[in-house]
Amino acid sequence: MTVIKDATDDEKLQVINLKEQLNSDDNKKYYRYLLLDMLGVTSELSNIYSQALKDSSPTSDIAIIKRPELLHDLSSCPHLICIGKPNQDINEELLSSSIWQVEDDFLTTKQYVCGWIVSEKSTDELAKSLCDIGIKLGTLLSMRFIAFYEPFRLQLLQQSHPTAPNWLGSLFPTKTKYYYCDLQQTLQEISAEDNWHFSQLFFDHKISFFQKESVKLFKLYTLWHDIKQQQKHTVNANEFTLMMSYYVSACLLGLTHAEDRAIFVFFAMQYGDLLQSQHIKMIVEEVALNFPGELSMRFREIDTQFPKLLKIA
Repeated sequence: MTVIKDATDDEKLQVINLKEQLNSDDNKKYYRYLLLDMLGVTSELSNIYSQALKDSSPTSDIAIIKRPELLHDLSSCPHLICIGKPNQDINEELLSSSIWQVEDDFLTTKQYVCGWIVSEKSTDELAKSLCDIGIKLGTLLSMRFIAFYEPFRLQLLQQSHPTAPNWLGSLFPTKTKYYYCDLQQTLQEISAEDNWHFSQLFFDHKISFFQKESVKLFKLYTLWHDIKQQQKHTVNANEFTLMMSYYVSACLLGLTHAEDRAIFVFFAMQYGDLLQSQHIKMIVEEVALNFPGELSMRFREIDTQFPKLLKIA
């Protein structure tokens, strides 16, 4: 069933840009795929609703990525959909629907559309490769499986490596490109790095830390996004990186209470590095040690003094 929708100018531009990428001379000679997370939600009237895809696509164009913890319910596992075969144009209807869904899913916990993939591998081969990547990452991070394809987790994986944001490409199959939309709704690309050997990469401990804290970080970001909206400001690309850094600082200072960590991060986002002030640092350490959950109250008591304490003009 075709869904009639009036696309916004931004959506039209995204469709055009992505279509040009996927139909470029370099990419058109390979398969093009759409990756969907069945833990997300879409309308039953959408062209990319799971049953609609099964009704309209050959069985060979759909493959399931068998997440180990979801093997009891394969219908909940991610689905890989072929939307363009080698040397053929992509299915523009499915591409457009996927872009609209990304817009609708902005800052939702589970996004239905994860991304778009270019690969020389067939549908079943690529589905197995993607599952293997999740298992390998899980082993490295002492987790059963890493759903690396979830856009927020993927952005965390990229930004948590200090020197090589494209490090994940070392795990991708040869001649594979992965496209996804980040928190700023900007199209990002990760390409297979054939000349890298993953075992030789310095595996930064922050990669593991941020994956284990991903749910809390996502909640923090959505709250910060709401705060900025109320102030009629937008969140720029650097703010998420700053938030990650301040969250690490909050944890290293011994803050274990979720609200204390959030308050520390939000004040740091507003005023900058709070540890410039020994007085503020002393308050944070005292709360962490003796009064968990009370940082908000303690900061409110000195709120008007922050600029002076941090020597902000």
